[in-house]
Amino acid sequence: MARTGLSDADFSTGFLQKITGTTPDILISKGFAPDKPNGRFSEVAVSNLPIELSRPKFLEKHACDFIEKHQRDPFILVVAFVEPHSPYNGPLNDVNPLDEVELDATATLPEHEDIPLRYRLMREWQQAEALLDRERLPIQLFFGITPDEYRSIRQRYLGLVTLVDQSIGAILGCLERCGMSGAHDRGAHERPRRQSGRASSLRERDDVRRSRARSVADSVAGPNAAEDDFTIQ
Repeated sequence: MARTGLSDADFSTGFLQKITGTTPDILISKGFAPDKPNGRFSEVAVSNLPIELSRPKFLEKHACDFIEKHQRDPFILVVAFVEPHSPYNGPLNDVNPLDEVELDATATLPEHEDIPLRYRLMREWQQAEALLDRERLPIQLFFGITPDEYRSIRQRYLGLVTLVDQSIGAILGCLERCGMSGAHDRGAHERPRRQSGRASSLRERDDVRRSRARSVADSVAGPNAAEDDFTIQ
């Protein structure tokens, strides 16, 4: 990628990504106990946190701190939310009434030879996991089998979409307060992905966009980036 005419230190860069294991020190300081033998928190435990301790709120806070600190300087800031992703659970599970959640017709589509073998095998594995989850989890957080299970998963999925949308709105609000309302990429607002019966469709990640974001950040920042540049993962 062609370099800009600016030197490496002319840009401040921030790349905020999901928190792997969700920084246990923060949660421990809030009175939460790790549920994994290695002293970290499982994805299921993280999904049960209150909204003020959720990952989107964490990224929102750090994004706004970065914007306010660098509002008078050129910068590039990439904020990559992990939600909506399994486990489909969060503080806004009930924001969409269950009886208003529409279920895609493919949710319980019968097996058919026209369905590619890869997807048939994937569905078999997901349904086997769903059966195990009925015994080891209070609700289906990953996969479903029946229409009611799929509808419940979709309801909670939409709650995660709303959670992320609220944090994106807060970040855009921070840009506006700092006089940079036209400086962001409005393409970051994307509609919720169409949810089919195959839970794998919910788990698709925008790897191309993330790869491009990394490339842009590397190209702009370079090895001699400003000392206050940071990455949260």
